[in-house]
Amino acid sequence: MKILLVDDDGDLRRGLSAILSQFDYETLEADNGLTALQMAIEHEPNVILSDYDMPIMNGLTLYLALRANIHTQHIGFILMTGSAKLFDLPDWHLAALNPDQILRKPFDVDRLLEKLEQVTHGHLVSEKPTSLTD
Repeated sequence: MKILLVDDDGDLRRGLSAILSQFDYETLEADNGLTALQMAIEHEPNVILSDYDMPIMNGLTLYLALRANIHTQHIGFILMTGSAKLFDLPDWHLAALNPDQILRKPFDVDRLLEKLEQVTHGHLVSEKPTSLTD
């Protein structure tokens, strides 16, 4: 399984990549939402694990952009946040997110693996459409 890690904290990305590789996950890395959107189109990861609070494009904007694109709307998504700012947003901003897609920082490896399981096997990932009519 291929996971795109998106966070402006390079140490966190590298640490997550090292941990996930121990569980046979292939990882890609991006330092902001705009780069991640471009990488998602090019590399088609199974899941995107994204920070919320980043420069250029935040994680929630990335999520909405992925869902608006037929080529990326099937990709599983987990939004990491250590910020209370996410929960201060109006409800309509968060309406598109399933609560299972939010992972509060700090978290341990078991919690991360549980979220990945929920997203990949818990029907929070849509099947990739095979045509425009699917």
